[in-house]
Amino acid sequence: MPALYIDMDGVLADFPAWALSQDPTFTDITTPLTPDQQQLIASNPRVFRDLEEMPRARSLMNVALHFYTELQWDVSILTAVPREPHMPWAFQDKMDWMRARWPLYPVRFGPYAEDKQRHCTPGDILIDDKLSNCEQWQAQGGWAIHYQAGDAGGDCEAQLAQRLEQLIRDRNQDLEAEEQPEV
Repeated sequence: MPALYIDMDGVLADFPAWALSQDPTFTDITTPLTPDQQQLIASNPRVFRDLEEMPRARSLMNVALHFYTELQWDVSILTAVPREPHMPWAFQDKMDWMRARWPLYPVRFGPYAEDKQRHCTPGDILIDDKLSNCEQWQAQGGWAIHYQAGDAGGDCEAQLAQRLEQLIRDRNQDLEAEEQPEV
């Protein structure tokens, strides 16, 4: 069964806003962390539990729900934990964060960002804010949407909705072809 995977931090959970509120130079969470940024995160060991939602997270998850209800796809959250600093609460806090908002969807871990590609089977979709994760996903035969918070998620939702519509059209054409009597 095909699957839709949605990244958590920077797509659903507003880690970028938290990071920027802590340090005005912390503008890109998708790049390797500096030692100062690692220390900042380490000094907030429960940060993943306390994040706000991204502004368009609910709209994005509403589109994702159609993959589950209309196409019977597996929809999961695919997130990663930081390699450095070590955060023993990260796994639990991310699961709790999701359970409080969208309990229908399981949380899967890379466990690290570069491991996400190992979850891909050809045709699966990934929505992620880290471009390298999208590129690795596509190299495995998946379809990826690079989420960019600067557009407030609108483009991501539109791309996902277009993909959903195309998959539904393809499925309906396949069903119609199966129903055609042989001549």
